[in-house]
Amino acid sequence: MNRNAIIAAVVIALAVVGGIYAYQNFGSSPSVTEDSACSSDGCDWTGGTTLRVGGGGYPAKCPKCGNSTVLRGTKCRGCGTIQIHNILLKAQYEDKKDLPDRMNCKNCKAPLPWGS
Repeated sequence: MNRNAIIAAVVIALAVVGGIYAYQNFGSSPSVTEDSACSSDGCDWTGGTTLRVGGGGYPAKCPKCGNSTVLRGTKCRGCGTIQIHNILLKAQYEDKKDLPDRMNCKNCKAPLPWGS
């Protein structure tokens, strides 16, 4: 086998390996599922929202009421109830600026720390 054929074979092999690596790491968008809840008045939907990494984020569309009002939820350490922390509500909505930063679970009244 001559030298040019060997170089061509190595270049093709590296291109194939590089293509496979790029597809696995960048070609398909990975996703993450987070606890979330609807912030629309009168809607009590809570559950998991699957978001594509690098894609659309919050607010997401609510599967129950259809509004784009789903925000990341915080799960209570005491009872597991998912709710939106006041800090997120204040950041998202102008009319919620007067909410206190500290809050308790609406179900069991345990303190709901930010970032939990």
